[in-house]
Amino acid sequence: MITVSVKDDSFVSAALQYVVKVIDTEAGLDGLLLQGCSASLLDDLRQRKARDLVEVASQVQSVQIWLSEPEIRGALHRLDRRREDQELFEYFIRHGASLKMICDLWKRTHEEVALTRKSLLPDAGTGAGRTPLPKDQAVREAIHVAWDEILKADPGAQKRQCVHALHQRFPDYTISTLMSTLGEFEQPDRPRSRRDVAQGEIDALKSRSGPFRFAS
Repeated sequence: MITVSVKDDSFVSAALQYVVKVIDTEAGLDGLLLQGCSASLLDDLRQRKARDLVEVASQVQSVQIWLSEPEIRGALHRLDRRREDQELFEYFIRHGASLKMICDLWKRTHEEVALTRKSLLPDAGTGAGRTPLPKDQAVREAIHVAWDEILKADPGAQKRQCVHALHQRFPDYTISTLMSTLGEFEQPDRPRSRRDVAQGEIDALKSRSGPFRFAS
């Protein structure tokens, strides 16, 4: 708890007027009475005009206020997190992350991301088309190695934090290029052919029944 003594007429006057507002509510009045405030004093304050409170404020030596340290600390932490999140959001836009990726990581609409992108990069193109990979195979391998190191270093980290760390190691490439490099060995899903299905059934039958031969 933080306790502060305030010696300021305008602040004291505002505090007295706020007390009057609290008195006018049933819960507020009960709370003041439970604190030990005099019922007659509260009634007197309630009936006073604003100019009386202003004059009284100049004669009050000081007012003490109590601030909750945990609440202040929590509010500052949330404020810092929001700012860091916004800075990282803008970082991804400035360094060439795809709109889809940003939408997925921040749960924002395509329109919102596109509008922010236009504001930050007014001369940038649409970014449509296939993202080229680094031409040097050694660079692509280094990107894969770095990504594995980042994931192992902090398994609980958010993906956006990991991607940011990767881009810090390879700042000469866009985030889209880095992500395309990481996915270069991924094969797109394709429908299974009849031959694939038949082979799967044969393999399943073998696993249940052991070796067998087709009838000739």
